[in-house]
Amino acid sequence: MELLKLKEELINIARCFYQERVKDGLDRFEKVLAMILQVPEFSEMVNPVMEALQGEDYVLLADIFYHEMAMRIV
Repeated sequence: MELLKLKEELINIARCFYQERVKDGLDRFEKVLAMILQVPEFSEMVNPVMEALQGEDYVLLADIFYHEMAMRIV
């Protein structure tokens, strides 16, 4: 998956969580997790993402996917 496609998918994941479509967001996240882990700039986001998932803080999760990940891809 190319980076621009990943950016688009990260935005879609964030939208799912912002719209409280948690299952859709989690399903989409699972599909791109391997790609996310391959982007060195995202390594610092792994722990915050896992903490947000464990705490079921889906707004924070959406913020991370959108602001900290998707917007870093130009």
